[in-house]
Amino acid sequence: MLFLHQLKVLLWKNYILKKRSPFVLVFELIIPLVLFLVMTAIRKTQQASFHPQTNYTSNFLDHTYRATPFPSTGVFSILQSFCPKTAPSNEQGFSIFPNGTSTDMLMTIDRISRTNPFFTQNFSMFDIDSLPDMYETLIDRPAFVYDSLSNLTFSFTKNLTTLCLFFVTQLNYTNEECEHLLNNSVINVHQIPNVSPHLFRDSQKSSQSDNEDNFDFIYYYSLLQTSFQPEEFLNVTQLIGKIISINSFVNLTNDEVYLLAKMIKTTVFHPKTLKEVFCSVEKFDLLFQLNSTAINKTDLQERLCNMTNEQYQNLSNILMNSISDDELIDILHLEHVQLSSMLFQLDDYVSQLEKYAMFEQGLKDLYELAKLLRTNSCYINEQNNTEASPSAPLPPAVALSGNVESVAMNKLKNKKGFFPLWLGMQEAICGVKPKTNFDSDQPIGDDHLPDLAELGISDNQQRQLGLLFYVLYGNSLVLYAPNSTLIDGVISKANSTFILLDTITKYAYEWRNVSNVLKTYFLANGTEKKVDSLRRMKKFVEEFGPLLHLSSMNKLVQILKNLSDPSIDNYMKQITTIDKAACSWISLISGINLNVFKGFADENDLVEYFLHRAYHDNYTVIASVVFTNVHLNDTKLPPNTIYKIRQNASLTPSTKRVRDRFWVPAPAQNGFIYYDFGFSWVQEVIDRAIIDTQVGRPVIEPGLFYQEMSYPCYTYDNFLQMIQHALPLCLTISWVYAFAMLTQSIVYEKEVRLKEVMKIMGLNNGVHWVAWFITIFSQTTVVMVAVTIILHFGKVLVHSNPFLIFIIFEIYALSTISLAFLVSVFYSKAKIAAACSGIIYLLTYVPCMYISIREDLAQDTIPKWAKMLASLFSTSAFGMGAKYIAFYENIGTGIQFDNIRYSPVEGDHFTCFETVLFMLLDTLIHLILMWYIENVYPGTYGIPKKWYFPFTISYWTGEIYVESNWIKKLKKTNLYRWIICRKRHMSYTFHWSTSSLNQMTNDFTRNQDYFENDEHFNDQIIGVRLINLTKIFDKKKFAVQNLSLELREGEILSFLGHNGAGKTTTMSILTGLIPATSGTATIYDQDINIDMDKIRKNLGWCPQHNVLFEKLTVEEHLLFFSKLKLVQSKEMKKMIENMLFDVGLTSKRNATVSTLSGGMKRKLSVAMAFVGDAKTIILDEPTAGVDPYARRAIWELLLKLKQGRTILLSSHHMDEADVLGDRIAIISNGQLKCCGTSLFLKTTFGEGYVLTLIKKGREMTTF
Repeated sequence: MLFLHQLKVLLWKNYILKKRSPFVLVFELIIPLVLFLVMTAIRKTQQASFHPQTNYTSNFLDHTYRATPFPSTGVFSILQSFCPKTAPSNEQGFSIFPNGTSTDMLMTIDRISRTNPFFTQNFSMFDIDSLPDMYETLIDRPAFVYDSLSNLTFSFTKNLTTLCLFFVTQLNYTNEECEHLLNNSVINVHQIPNVSPHLFRDSQKSSQSDNEDNFDFIYYYSLLQTSFQPEEFLNVTQLIGKIISINSFVNLTNDEVYLLAKMIKTTVFHPKTLKEVFCSVEKFDLLFQLNSTAINKTDLQERLCNMTNEQYQNLSNILMNSISDDELIDILHLEHVQLSSMLFQLDDYVSQLEKYAMFEQGLKDLYELAKLLRTNSCYINEQNNTEASPSAPLPPAVALSGNVESVAMNKLKNKKGFFPLWLGMQEAICGVKPKTNFDSDQPIGDDHLPDLAELGISDNQQRQLGLLFYVLYGNSLVLYAPNSTLIDGVISKANSTFILLDTITKYAYEWRNVSNVLKTYFLANGTEKKVDSLRRMKKFVEEFGPLLHLSSMNKLVQILKNLSDPSIDNYMKQITTIDKAACSWISLISGINLNVFKGFADENDLVEYFLHRAYHDNYTVIASVVFTNVHLNDTKLPPNTIYKIRQNASLTPSTKRVRDRFWVPAPAQNGFIYYDFGFSWVQEVIDRAIIDTQVGRPVIEPGLFYQEMSYPCYTYDNFLQMIQHALPLCLTISWVYAFAMLTQSIVYEKEVRLKEVMKIMGLNNGVHWVAWFITIFSQTTVVMVAVTIILHFGKVLVHSNPFLIFIIFEIYALSTISLAFLVSVFYSKAKIAAACSGIIYLLTYVPCMYISIREDLAQDTIPKWAKMLASLFSTSAFGMGAKYIAFYENIGTGIQFDNIRYSPVEGDHFTCFETVLFMLLDTLIHLILMWYIENVYPGTYGIPKKWYFPFTISYWTGEIYVESNWIKKLKKTNLYRWIICRKRHMSYTFHWSTSSLNQMTNDFTRNQDYFENDEHFNDQIIGVRLINLTKIFDKKKFAVQNLSLELREGEILSFLGHNGAGKTTTMSILTGLIPATSGTATIYDQDINIDMDKIRKNLGWCPQHNVLFEKLTVEEHLLFFSKLKLVQSKEMKKMIENMLFDVGLTSKRNATVSTLSGGMKRKLSVAMAFVGDAKTIILDEPTAGVDPYARRAIWELLLKLKQGRTILLSSHHMDEADVLGDRIAIISNGQLKCCGTSLFLKTTFGEGYVLTLIKKGREMTTF
């Protein structure tokens, strides 16, 4: 009943303290929830996703199910594997790119490499210099026509009536004006070549007329359609064919002459020709001559220009009928046309023009190809450029560690030339436009590199691309052995994968040479004039294209029609674009070792090179190939060629097990390591090379892809995949703060001596720990309920049984609280305890982390005994249990009562249930160790027990011996009392020798006058007896030395002494705060070394410094300690009222201690010492720091309550000792100097009252 009563009192006290600190309480409740709330927030963004059964034709775009290329599929297939994963796939799972132009791009590259004139030896830009001269001869000077038109005029004498009718009806002229106009008008036929240069050109004026030429293809095409009948159209076609055919040397027939005249007449009088002449003042004046002033020529020109299209057509018909074909033949002498001078040069012209067309087409092809590449990735001319040189290799130690992924990603991000090239090629290769708006003309700097995600490259693709760049730019090597002629041939074929890269690079360097020649030519003097001539050729073809197309000269027509508009600016633009593209490619390809294989005589030499020379030679070895059944002198491969690939073990899957020990419902997550780190690449190219060697020819098809098999429907939870290893750590770390604060709170009570004060006042030590446990466990239970709710309804542990999760968490709370109890017994300072306890808590989790690392990363199988040993640390046991919970949650079943006894990991014989059992075992171990260590090593305050105390009967029974009757009689004799009281100067090491006894006898004889004879006190009860009490600190200083003294019931013994005399030390020994070095003391015949728990039931203590609960009120302090003293409820209220009145604290009964002054706190400490009717009262300077009024009140209280009590009071003040002390004991340097009543001491040491009179001197008069 006593235990339960005290437990109830302590729980009440703890409740009040928690209630008075709401913010601290809320903080302690919330802190453990923070990580779980964060985890729940992350869970909201990472929901589980259902994946239906996936096959190759599914719309589920996952790289796992796509065919992934090997080197034999070609460079473009490998590049397409880095395209955005939005591309559809065919029935076999191969990605298709319907909008991509990679096929056209490859064909362009192939055509350029085979036929481009810039990469052949028989082309020179100076071959096109003769074209303008040939053009001038063939086209610009049709002399047979031009000479015939010289000085020729023509008047309107035919169809005069028809023309007048047109002018009257359409142009609003009168008949008289019309006749006058036509009779006085002359057409200057010889000016027709100037005003209509489309057929009749003059080389001297062509440059001026070209700018005025606006005839287009539709005009001439319409001419042929509207001016001839079908049979005439055929004849005209044949005629034109004869005229310009290089094989035609015969004269024109009569019909062909008439058709030619009709064509010329139709061209000259075409409505568009008329409109061009009438609307140009200059051309109108040249062609039309008016010999009369009666008609305003300007007005006539304006009327003619403003005619409608229909009016133009009517006038055209009238004019064509106004001159007959015979007249035109006579005027132009068409019957005598001679083409032989032109036909002889036509063959040369076509040949040279074909070369020019080849040049233009080659330049155009390169330009179109260059436009696919971004032009801002040229870095080979930068100063201090590091891209052109191979990257520094990884040291062997780093390479062997397998930590290459981070190095690979850095290498990718540092290769600035890749980004613009990929942006340019992405649309052609992938068929999608880049997601970024990156400016192709803006140079790339380190401060604005585009993000790889902006290029449509996923995280997995970035990883693979980084590894590819690591191989390409890491100055990588694949070592092989033996390096015989036979194997060298095989390796040469294996290295053919880089042929395309090498070919493009060769063309890029060759173009840079050609580019310099082209720039020099186009910037030379006179080139502009030649290019203008070429432009006129192009214009001629555009104007007469339909006529030429209908001729037999299909080759010439095709060449002329395909020519672009010649322009130096256009040519320079194309050359500059191609230059930048070539430079960009060279910049990107620089630093790549295109010969990645290096041979050795045997495997030993290969290993030696890797270990000791590769790094110094600036090479990074990624793998090695050793042919085991091929020797140096072999000339033919064996039918079954055997070779092995050696690679860093950390870059390949572990071979310690066939499959993962832990199954999750998803395809393999790490099944592509062989591919990603190049093992399969090396194997594929070597296999291909061996096949090619065996069959004696290249085996190009089929290209090799790898593809994972389809997988049934499943639910993939990426969140659980991420946290299955982090969940145990989060669950454990979340309690670090609570653990540290719990330890600090326990140690704080010990540091400020609250715990010892309560024990002195009668508190059982077991009750103290149980009260703490119930308080903290109740608080922790609230947190565990909240954590369980958060994890379950936050869908972190949605599949697991929430009640079972709560039970596991509660058991962990038990072990954590017990561990905090254990840690607290090692510390006496709260702050240090808080800091160190957090570290200790985390250190106990280290075994769990070690096991997790060995299992997850090293793929080791940890034996059960090792896990059991680690589980002796409760945090490690909980961590492993949480890991099992995460595993079950990831599977989709969650932890349940029916599977808690089984492990979800294959071959694992440890279970979550066993971790729970170990946490219970850890709780028991913690409590036992805490109980033992606290008793053996109580810390700064407390009396330690012997290390073997659990094996003594006295500890468990509480009885040491039964005192015999003769011993009780001996204690009542005067001799016993004299020996006890006088043996005050015994040395710490007592030697029972004759000299020692004689010395003690002399000492007693010499000092016995300082101690009052106490024979008249024989009838009083001895309350406290000190027997040779000695205390030594640091094995040097005597704080108390052989102190022997008796205190009687009903009296107050005043203990006087200077600071450091030993007063407080003596009182601390009597109250059990510190143990005595030697000697003992009894309080009401109970030994302080053995019966301290019994002594404290009737002991009241007022320490030198106030030891109070800051959050409790004055009344609550008295009530708390009264309940500890088992005061009856009926007497308690009255006793508290009297005590408050006696110490003057009635008005402060409801004030918390933190609001009291120092004097009031001192009064409360004195009052606390007297509650519960304690028989032994020890007061250590009770009036220190108290005002005189309060001091007098305390004196009165002591005098009032001393009856029936034994009171020991220490003080610095003689007046206080004189007033209160029935006897006064003076101590100095740990030794008792004298003892007796106030009167005895005054008589012994006093000299009476001395009156000193001093005669005043005679006054001296000064003048």
